[in-house]
Amino acid sequence: MKTYAIEIRYGFYISASLFIWMMLQYLLGFQNEYVSYYSIVKTLGLIFPIAFTFVALRKKREEFYDGVISFQQAFKTGIIIAGVCTLLTIPAQLVFHYSINPRFFDVMIEEHVKQAIDKGKSFTEARHQAEAYYNITAYTVQESIGTLVTGALLALIFAWGVKRSESELDALKERMKPSVLNHNES
Repeated sequence: MKTYAIEIRYGFYISASLFIWMMLQYLLGFQNEYVSYYSIVKTLGLIFPIAFTFVALRKKREEFYDGVISFQQAFKTGIIIAGVCTLLTIPAQLVFHYSINPRFFDVMIEEHVKQAIDKGKSFTEARHQAEAYYNITAYTVQESIGTLVTGALLALIFAWGVKRSESELDALKERMKPSVLNHNES
């Protein structure tokens, strides 16, 4: 279990921060009064998985692999984090939509229909589309898949960025020697 402690911890951090972000959206009115801004505000929440995934991969490299990590090791770490987040998304969505904002789907359906009518689409067609998309089952599945895909993409990008070979670590240590020596002399 200690092998995956960083992945589990940071997967939890990401999930908890996104849950808090959902609650803030609700409390600030982006899921009711200012629903037209919901998709923009929801997208801003990507800052949490981006930041936490990057920090987790660097932490794994430094603390678990002693400063050297391959692309495969970093990618595996990122995928495990994404998996933890995906598993935690399901109860988070259920708790949020049943306990905190049970009107979420009604509001989103109304907004979808309003926007569709403004674009000249029929009320009936827009309503059916919105009801198919905005219900607890479909939305939880979509959020879970979105979490997994986003996590995999972040894992891929950041694994490339944090990978470090033994020779790269040695070169980094050599570059750091003069500054360390100067700091010690002060």
